[in-house]
Amino acid sequence: MLKKARKFGICRYVLLIPAFFPGLSQGTQIQMPELFPPQIPEEVDFTEALAVEEAKQAPEFVGDRNPDRSKSLPSVDAEKLAGVVSASTAVAGPLTGKIVYLMAGHGWDYDADGNVYATQRGETNEMIEDFGNLDQATIMAEFLLNAGATVVPTRPFGIQELEVVLDNDDPTVTFSGAWSNSSATNFYGTAGDAVPYRFASSVSTAATATAVYNASTLIPQAGYYPVYVWTRSGSDRINQEYIITHPGGSVSRRINHRAVGSGWIYVGTYWFAPNQPASVTITNNEVSGDPGSVIIADAVRFGNGMGDAEADGLVSGHPRHEENGRYWLAESRGEGSGLTLSESVSSPARLAAYMNRSAEGADTDRVYLSFHSNAGGGRGADGLYNSNASPASCSDPALANSLNTPNGVAYSQKLGTKVNTSMNSITSGSLAPNPLTQTWGQTGAGTNLYGSGCNGFSAFGEINNTYFADEMAASLIEVAFHDNSLDAEILRDPRGREALARACLHATIDHFNAVSATAQVYLPERPEAPRALSSVGGAITLSWTAPVNGGLYGVGGGAPTGYIIESSVNGKSFVSALTINSGATVTADVSSLIPVGETRFFRVIATNAGGASFPSPVVGARRSNGKAPALIVNGFDRNGLSLNYRQTEAAFLGSRFAGGGTFDRVIPRHNNSYDYVADLGTALNSTGTAFDSCLNESIINGTVVLTDYDHVFWIMGAESTADSTFNSTEQTLVSAFLANNGNLFVSGAEVGWDLGRTTASTGNKTFLQNTLRVVPFTTGNPEDDGNSYSVQSANPTGPFSGLGTLAFSDGSNIHGDFNVAFPDVLNPTGGAQRILSYVGGSAGSAGIYYNGNTTGNGRVVFLGFPLETLLSDAHKAALIQATMTEFNQSTSVESWNVYSY
Repeated sequence: MLKKARKFGICRYVLLIPAFFPGLSQGTQIQMPELFPPQIPEEVDFTEALAVEEAKQAPEFVGDRNPDRSKSLPSVDAEKLAGVVSASTAVAGPLTGKIVYLMAGHGWDYDADGNVYATQRGETNEMIEDFGNLDQATIMAEFLLNAGATVVPTRPFGIQELEVVLDNDDPTVTFSGAWSNSSATNFYGTAGDAVPYRFASSVSTAATATAVYNASTLIPQAGYYPVYVWTRSGSDRINQEYIITHPGGSVSRRINHRAVGSGWIYVGTYWFAPNQPASVTITNNEVSGDPGSVIIADAVRFGNGMGDAEADGLVSGHPRHEENGRYWLAESRGEGSGLTLSESVSSPARLAAYMNRSAEGADTDRVYLSFHSNAGGGRGADGLYNSNASPASCSDPALANSLNTPNGVAYSQKLGTKVNTSMNSITSGSLAPNPLTQTWGQTGAGTNLYGSGCNGFSAFGEINNTYFADEMAASLIEVAFHDNSLDAEILRDPRGREALARACLHATIDHFNAVSATAQVYLPERPEAPRALSSVGGAITLSWTAPVNGGLYGVGGGAPTGYIIESSVNGKSFVSALTINSGATVTADVSSLIPVGETRFFRVIATNAGGASFPSPVVGARRSNGKAPALIVNGFDRNGLSLNYRQTEAAFLGSRFAGGGTFDRVIPRHNNSYDYVADLGTALNSTGTAFDSCLNESIINGTVVLTDYDHVFWIMGAESTADSTFNSTEQTLVSAFLANNGNLFVSGAEVGWDLGRTTASTGNKTFLQNTLRVVPFTTGNPEDDGNSYSVQSANPTGPFSGLGTLAFSDGSNIHGDFNVAFPDVLNPTGGAQRILSYVGGSAGSAGIYYNGNTTGNGRVVFLGFPLETLLSDAHKAALIQATMTEFNQSTSVESWNVYSY
């Protein structure tokens, strides 16, 4: 029986014989040929195709820029990108000279039947594949950059809804040196542009021609922006240099435009702010031995923007990165391409082949990789391939080897194998305690490759060689089964997504090693436990612990052979400051990077022949002429799906299914950005107090001694019971510090709950009551949740009065911090007083202050919410300024009014 099925407006026939396809369900991909030329198979979901009808050809989406896009921009605070941020230094690695076309499957797509934009997959186990694929690809893009690859997005990365797009003829683009105007018909811009792009001759000396794309006055809000560049490829192009300048400094990246061009190419994600440095500079400086002779200056993009492609008069109303990739691709191809893109499945492959200039290099120098997750009953990863290309097992020898890309099956096999073996190693506990919530569910070498069937003409359209024309290997990896609740927990965990991306990076390196003898070496994992410590003479030393292979996020990382120390004034925008050419060296004098009386923040990147690791947590210091009196301790280790951003979309009814609802996004920086020392350090800097900083692990192992300081600021985020707030060692050390007349500031949600809940140990309750001066919780009392997201001064006069209303994060901003779901109600005891109360909610105590012993020292400020999640930097500074006023008072015990509560 044959029926017509509609897939994005394309009419094709689908065999309705379920017995031929056992075990198929929502996520299974069965693809049949179009009735319209060219005769290329397209992806069709078999079970979802059963109920749909014949329809007209899908409209072409031109993707032109909306001249009045500001009307559709959301109001967002982009101070913190929830996502992975690029390193400040481009390094060489095994993927240097390799091109990876990277896709995230599905996304908002126009549904003509319902006249709505609908996701292509529904909500399952609190996730929607369309967005999970995007989050996965965003992490993978940074791994690829760190291994030296050129990364071409066939769907944009990250979550930045704002954008600034600069064409070569825009007024903020300036040229110096000898440039000529092109008359080419293929360029980025608008049809009829007087100057399609400019070009100049390259030189082997210092640059003599530059083009500066200056967005400093155009950046609409502070935040992290993915940056993309557009240059037409050609036989005479060089390995072109792009210098990205941000408030912290600059990073240089090169792209070989003899091999790739005529579409957006990713060069990293960086923090920008209005009226601060924000530019991309193109230079005509060529690398030694480069056979090219010409550079091109066409277009640069900061951010992704909102979708503006129209279908039947409708735009999606969603960020462009959440849309189906075909809309981005239609805009990416530029003017005069002659390339038609309308199908969601074939468009990425078509544009990849279009952007790829096969005359340069070989098919073994590039790959196409598309991320998906699976459904249909199962667990673990599958690398997909077109199994009808094997005449020994399929019924149509005429199609033998015609639908698989060169080495595509082997690449898929490596991806499936590497993901399953790596995830099993990570979650089995053989290397370290399982950091994830579940163990991996697939083992064995024979269960990680899945073919499209042998019915004579079915194939996975997205990796169909008819589109790629033998130009590269192509693979579609189903990283896990989202319809399995155990796999879904791993997919919803940022640590799980990072581990999956790392495994796919390793598989990609393995692939290039097999086909082009690329070095099979993997970049290191993160350096751990950084600390910035002062000496009595005022010198600042930065130290760290070498990364451990098989740690929280991956397996198989290479040993470091060196380190890059990055420095920042604001803790957001970093620049490479020092390079260490030894993997055994784990300390550096950074005094020269911090003038006396100023503050700098640092992070450490491990390097080897495999590339650069992701950065360590951030630490920092304010330098004085002697030992710093204050220490910041970051005790917030917790990460995982419980802190995820929860996205809600309105219900819709499309031809595929009804959708909408609330689901998880995996945005690593939203859960734990590991840069909270910068939040507190910036606030403490406003008081002029010199400080050191470290992670709590350095306190536990004795590397940093609390009694060396007068004041300790201990931040906990939402550590809670899962990761332990103060363990027994920390309790002993903190108690001794206070007994030695030190002053302690503590902030964090669920610290009180962890230490004082009914089931807590006697030791924990004693520490909470006698040291932190808070009454342990009792059954039936609401001390574990203030039921509010704002606080105010509890007293009209005296300490901490006049602060006004201070709001902290409820997790609703995808660019902000996690949801402070359970701020503690802290009932003071032992002479402590309430200084902050919740606004609404329980109206209980949000902060307490103990004014010390008879010497006036040993003071304690304890907040039941994380200071770093306050929405206003001014409020963070005001609280710390009030704290330092109390900590620095004379030794006489202050007399102040006690107000009832």
